[in-house]
Amino acid sequence: MCSAGDTIEPPQEHYDGDGNPIDVNVDGMGHIHRCGNSRRIWEVVQRSEEDPIDKWDWKISDTVRSVFGSR
Repeated sequence: MCSAGDTIEPPQEHYDGDGNPIDVNVDGMGHIHRCGNSRRIWEVVQRSEEDPIDKWDWKISDTVRSVFGSR
Protein backbone atom coordinates (compact mmCIF):
# COMPACT_ATOMS: atom_id res chain seq x y z
CA MET A 1 0.00 0.00 0.00
CA CYS A 2 1.48 3.34 -1.00
CA SER A 3 0.22 6.67 0.35
CA ALA A 4 -2.85 5.01 1.80
CA GLY A 5 -5.81 6.98 3.08
CA ASP A 6 -7.21 5.78 6.42
CA THR A 7 -10.84 6.84 5.87
CA ILE A 8 -13.20 4.04 6.88
CA GLU A 9 -16.10 3.77 4.44
CA PRO A 10 -19.59 2.90 5.71
CA PRO A 11 -20.65 -0.74 5.74
CA GLN A 12 -23.53 -1.67 3.45
CA GLU A 13 -25.63 -4.29 5.18
CA HIS A 14 -27.96 -6.55 3.18
CA TYR A 15 -30.86 -8.55 4.64
CA ASP A 16 -33.11 -11.33 3.41
CA GLY A 17 -36.92 -11.05 3.27
CA ASP A 18 -37.20 -11.99 6.96
CA GLY A 19 -34.78 -9.27 8.07
CA ASN A 20 -31.86 -11.62 8.70
CA PRO A 21 -28.41 -10.26 7.82
CA ILE A 22 -26.97 -12.05 4.79
CA ASP A 23 -24.07 -9.86 3.64
CA VAL A 24 -22.00 -6.82 4.56
CA ASN A 25 -19.71 -5.10 2.10
CA VAL A 26 -17.85 -1.85 1.55
CA ASP A 27 -17.33 -0.34 -1.89
CA GLY A 28 -15.66 2.98 -1.00
CA MET A 29 -17.58 4.85 -3.68
CA GLY A 30 -18.33 8.53 -3.04
CA HIS A 31 -15.93 9.01 -0.12
CA ILE A 32 -12.96 11.34 0.05
CA HIS A 33 -9.58 9.86 0.95
CA ARG A 34 -6.42 11.72 1.90
CA CYS A 35 -3.01 10.21 1.24
CA GLY A 36 -0.96 9.31 4.28
CA ASN A 37 1.41 6.86 5.90
CA SER A 38 0.08 3.28 5.71
CA ARG A 39 2.00 1.96 8.75
CA ARG A 40 -0.89 2.36 11.24
CA ILE A 41 -3.36 0.79 8.81
CA TRP A 42 -1.15 -2.30 8.49
CA GLU A 43 -0.69 -2.50 12.28
CA VAL A 44 -4.47 -2.53 12.80
CA VAL A 45 -5.01 -5.11 10.04
CA GLN A 46 -2.29 -7.42 11.38
CA ARG A 47 -3.56 -7.14 14.97
CA SER A 48 -7.11 -7.93 13.79
CA GLU A 49 -5.89 -11.31 12.52
CA GLU A 50 -5.39 -12.42 16.14
CA ASP A 51 -7.87 -10.09 17.85
CA PRO A 52 -10.91 -9.55 15.57
CA ILE A 53 -12.43 -6.08 15.53
CA ASP A 54 -15.91 -5.71 16.99
CA LYS A 55 -18.59 -3.79 15.10
CA TRP A 56 -18.99 -0.16 16.18
CA ASP A 57 -21.38 2.69 15.35
CA TRP A 58 -19.71 4.00 12.19
CA LYS A 59 -19.63 7.80 11.72
CA ILE A 60 -18.89 9.70 8.51
CA SER A 61 -15.65 11.11 9.98
CA ASP A 62 -14.20 7.73 11.07
CA THR A 63 -10.60 6.98 10.17
CA VAL A 64 -8.27 4.20 11.28
CA ARG A 65 -6.57 6.66 13.64
CA SER A 66 -9.80 8.10 15.11
CA VAL A 67 -11.28 4.65 15.79
CA PHE A 68 -8.18 2.64 16.75
CA GLY A 69 -5.84 5.39 17.98
CA SER A 70 -2.56 6.57 16.57
CA ARG A 71 -0.59 3.86 18.40
